[in-house]
Amino acid sequence: MRLGGWSSALTPLLLWQFKIRLGIDAGMLRPVDKVGNVSAPKLFIAGAEDQHTILNESMQLFNAAREPKEFWAVKGARHVDLHKLAKEEYEQRILSFFEKHLR
Repeated sequence: MRLGGWSSALTPLLLWQFKIRLGIDAGMLRPVDKVGNVSAPKLFIAGAEDQHTILNESMQLFNAAREPKEFWAVKGARHVDLHKLAKEEYEQRILSFFEKHLR
C-alpha cells in the first residue's frame, strides 16, 4: 500500500526477513487461517473505509470464525478511528457484547 509499484519487488524481501529476524514464517501471520480454532466469543469491528484490512478481508475473517461471533462495520471509519466516528454505539456494542458473553 505504501510502496506503490515497488511493492511487488520488495514484498518477497521483507517477508523473507521474518524468519531471520523474528524466527517465524510469514505464513504464520494469517489470522484467517487460525481464527477457526478460537472457541471464545469474538466481536469483529471493522472500518468500512479501512485500507489496511479492507472490509472484504474482515468479512473473510468473520466467516472463518466459529460461533459465537458478531460483526459490525463502522461506516466511514478507517483502521484506527472506529471509536472516534461512532463513540456511543461503539461503547454500547462493546458493553453489550461483554454483558452477553462474560457473565
